[in-house]
Formats: sequence, C-alpha cells, structure tokens
Amino acid sequence: MSHKPTTALVQYLEDKANEIRILSIECTNASKSGHPTSCMSAAEIFSVLFFNEMRYDNDYPKHPSSDRFILSKGHAAPGLYSAWCAAGLFDKEKLLTLRKIDSDLEGHPTPRLNFIDAATGSLGQGLSVAAGMAYIGKHIEHASYRTYCLIGDGESAEGSIWEALSFASHYKLDNLVAIFDINRLGQSEAAPLEHDMDVYRKRVEAFGFHTMVVDGHSVEEILKALEEAKSVKNKPCALICKTYKGHGSSDVADKLDFHGKALNSLSDKILAEIKGKMHGAEEQPRPKINDDAPQIVDKPVAFKSALEYEQGKMIATRVAYGDALVKLGEASDKVVVLDADTKNSTYALKFKNAAIPNLVYFYPSDAVSACRAVELAANYKNMTFIRTSRPATPVIYANDETFEIGKAKIVKESAEDKVLVIGAGITLDSAMKAHSSLQGKGTNIRVMDPFTIKPLDKEAVLKHAKECGGRVVTVEDHYPEGGIGEAVAAVLSNADFITKHKTLAVREIPRSGPPAVLLDMFGISANKVEDAVMDLIE
Repeated sequence: MSHKPTTALVQYLEDKANEIRILSIECTNASKSGHPTSCMSAAEIFSVLFFNEMRYDNDYPKHPSSDRFILSKGHAAPGLYSAWCAAGLFDKEKLLTLRKIDSDLEGHPTPRLNFIDAATGSLGQGLSVAAGMAYIGKHIEHASYRTYCLIGDGESAEGSIWEALSFASHYKLDNLVAIFDINRLGQSEAAPLEHDMDVYRKRVEAFGFHTMVVDGHSVEEILKALEEAKSVKNKPCALICKTYKGHGSSDVADKLDFHGKALNSLSDKILAEIKGKMHGAEEQPRPKINDDAPQIVDKPVAFKSALEYEQGKMIATRVAYGDALVKLGEASDKVVVLDADTKNSTYALKFKNAAIPNLVYFYPSDAVSACRAVELAANYKNMTFIRTSRPATPVIYANDETFEIGKAKIVKESAEDKVLVIGAGITLDSAMKAHSSLQGKGTNIRVMDPFTIKPLDKEAVLKHAKECGGRVVTVEDHYPEGGIGEAVAAVLSNADFITKHKTLAVREIPRSGPPAVLLDMFGISANKVEDAVMDLIE
C-alpha cells in the first residue's frame, strides 16, 4: 500500500469502524451487559487491522501463517467479536448470543473460540502473550506472520505490561506491534495520565520501542503508522492512539458512568447518529496469507531413549526434571523451556496459597465480614489474601460482630442437625438457602462460615462434624484442588469418629452466564447442596 491511501479505502475503513460500533452496541444490548463504549474507542483500530492490515483466513482462523491478534483489554470482546462478524467469520445471529449461557461468545475472549489464541480476562496479560508469539515467529519458526496486541490505557499501569515491553525490545521483536488505546477514562474515573500522549510516548520509547503517537480515530494515521512499522528492523513498534471512550456518539463520548453498561434506552439515538456517518463505500481487498510457517503437527511427544536411573540411587527430583526436559527437546523441536532464571535450581512444584508460610487466606461471606477481614489484614504482620465475590449476597452479621483469624462462625444451628454444610462467599448463600428449604421439609442442617481458609478452624470443624453424625458437605466456587473441600478433608482424616464427606466444587472450565444459572450448572447451587445432604443422610 502507498503511504497515501485512496479515498475509497479510507471511506471503506471508516464504514467498517462504524459497523463495528453498531454491532458492539447491538450485541451488548441483547445481552444487557458488556462494554460498548470501550469497543467504540477502538473501532478504527479494529477496522484497519481486520480489513486492511492483518493476513488471515476465515475458513481457517488459526492458520499457522496467519497474523496474530491479542486483545489485552479483554473487556472489549464485543468489539473483537463484531470485527470478526463484520469480516464474515460468523453471522449477526450468533453475535447476538453474546454472554448467553450456551454461547461461546463470552464476556472476555477464551480459546473455546476458533479465532482466540489466549484468554485475556485479567488485564495486563495480553502483551506478554503477544511477545511470546512474536518471539516464536521470529526466533523459532522464522515465519513472516506479525503479531498485534491492543492494550487499554488503564491496564498500562500493570507491571506485566512493562515487563513484556522490556522482553520484546531485548529480543528485537520487529514483528510485534503494541497498540495502546488511550481513551482517557477508566472504570470509575479518568486514567492517571489521561491524554498526556508525550509521557506515554517517552515511557514506551525508553523501553526500546519505535513509538508513534497517532489519532486513534483517523484511519489514515493508523494506516500510515502500521506501514511505517513494517519498515522498522530489530526493534518492536508501538502505536500510542489518542481515542475517546464512546467515540461516535455525542451522548456518551468521553463521559464517565458508561463503562461496562449496555446503552439500551440511548441506543436508538446513538445508532441513528452512527449510521448517519456511513459512506456506503465499496469493499476493498485484504492482504493474503504468506504461507511460510511450519505446519502444526498435533501428536504426542515421547522420549526417544529409555531412562537409565539405578534403583536405590539418591537423585533429586529437580535433577530428574532437568533430565526430562533434555529428553523432550531431543524428541521434539517444539519444546520451549521458560526457566525464569532458575535453570540451575528448578523445582517443579505446584504453587498454592497453603504453601506460603504464615499467609492468612480470608474468604468473607457478607459485607460485614468483608470489612472485618480488611481490618484484620491491615493489622496482620505477614502476607494476607482476601477473596471477595462478584454477586451481591445478604448481610448476615451484625455490624458489631467480632471476627478472629482462624475462627469459624456457625450461622445456622439446632440440636437436630443431620449434616454440617461448610460454604464461603456465594456458596454460603447456597448453603443458607438449602437450610431454609430443607427445614421446610423436616430436615435440619448446620451451616458453617469458615471466614478464613488458612488457617482453618480445625477444632470447630471436628466439633460440629461430630455433633452432626460425622456427615459433612463442603461447597465452594473454586476448583476442588487446594480449596475448602481438601482443607476440610485433611482435618476429617484425623477425626476419632466415622465421617462421610461430600465436596461440591467447580469441576469444569467456567463460562459466562447469569450467576444463578452458573451455580446450578457447575453443581454448587442450593439445589445441589440439598441433593448432597440427602445423599449423605440416605
């Protein structure tokens, strides 16, 4: 492409940007949730990338030679989905299933989708993923595909972004383009630097990037910057795009209080305004894939040579771990080892909260206990972790209730209790609802709120389990590994009475959906607690 784009191309890309805005608004309206204004700020960026810059194949979105795109600001997923919809990967009917319980178009991108390489729900992670992809492309596969990463200004405060910038410049990743969407507004207030583009530029330049400040709503400027990026050698590039959250609508552009909200009642006016800017431009050609990346071979990797350890010989498992890596490398050229500079002292250990000495793991279940957890954490001399829950739950404690580290609360109790049910956060609410339902059917259960998972109130667990005939149900919105169930099971293993224990936990990769539906889908709702209780009694 020449440095001066044609009027036809500019108008086409402007139309596609506005189409992405329209689709983002419509799909978030359909789901009654999402981040349309965060998508609107990046619409021109999406448009230029998907309809002029990137090489990809709708029939094979994960083609080995396709350009890579990572949406680090994952909450703008409706914009990404809208871009793919506008590009013809799927139809609008599917787009409008956004966030439905049976839809893979979730609130943040996940690899369930055939066009997503990495999940980016947690902000600050995307550039690290993109840098890794660019490293493989340049130094391992020696392929011509390029990697693009769209980053929000709020998440640019994350240290992981700057670590990734440092990595990318150190390895001279000239096939990587980091695109910062500087739309000025965060979730509840302006981002720290607002639109101080010069500070952003200087900081990114200091990390070794060829850095360009552009008007993020000018397709001409974005086109020119991306063209310039392709000519830069031995250093990565960054576009610092000045944008406005909600751009395209005079009602919401650059205004607070619209983050994470469907536009609903404002939509008719906003959509009419955006549609009024459409040119009706003719479709323009996109670049073709340069098929030069190695083909993906999906087959097991097995050692080519037998192990040769002598029985009875003393060998550290970390040494064996290193031996195994060598054997894997001999068996496959696809093996890449990340050692974090511990190659001379590597341990293959799972990292769990329980493995951190003196850590206190708070799991409050209502507003009062959450406040008390923060208070206790502020006065605790070692590391603490407080896990809070997104859904609203009833306040169950008086404001002057006293809490202690390592001391559980019994929130429902009677002399006729048949089963001890232990839950925390949203699952304590499930336990409370199960208590009410079962009580109406003539069955009493005792409900415990552990408050802290580490240390767990072992004495309380044993005491109340014994009083309930040794029958215990634990329920948690967590994988079973390293959770409440395992902690309680460890305590019960030392009981001097017979115990029966059922663990209700999340046993599949979660997905987006209404909280009540998800609780039931993953087996941790009040109904599932009731079922577990009756199974133990029967």
